[in-house]
Amino acid sequence: MNFVFSPQADSSIQEPQPWGLDSLDMMDKPLTWEMRDMSPIKAIPFHTIATPRHPYTITFLERGLAHKAMVDPSHLPYGNMGLLGSILDSALHAGIDIPHLCGGVASCSTCHVTISQGIESCNEAQEAEVDQLEDAAGRSLQSRLACQCVPNGASAIVVTVPTPAGS
Repeated sequence: MNFVFSPQADSSIQEPQPWGLDSLDMMDKPLTWEMRDMSPIKAIPFHTIATPRHPYTITFLERGLAHKAMVDPSHLPYGNMGLLGSILDSALHAGIDIPHLCGGVASCSTCHVTISQGIESCNEAQEAEVDQLEDAAGRSLQSRLACQCVPNGASAIVVTVPTPAGS
């Protein structure tokens, strides 16, 4: 249960007073605290994502260039962006700059990528990711958020990184 605490002067004061220069006379009066129940935040269900078990290759297609990166599961995590073993984490480790304004927590669609090969080796998209992909420009059936997409290492994958708008 969440609570909001708001200072209130004793019950002899009818209207809450602003905490400005004209309310300095309240400073010598005892304060009480009002507790109001706030609606609880809906918990997002936790889904276990299998991390890769075998080394595999990701080919990033970006601005007409192909960059290959080897992912070694024994060295994960590379950083702390996205899910453990995510395409975003692997890309950043390989020097591929995929935008990620929310910090890799599936709260935006800036890390939207297209998996053109090997999508069957990736985890299933969860509700939060699907919701964010609705706002992604150029989305397709192979669209994923790089921060949430975790290949299992069963096959090599090819990822197309869209050119940012205005570039």
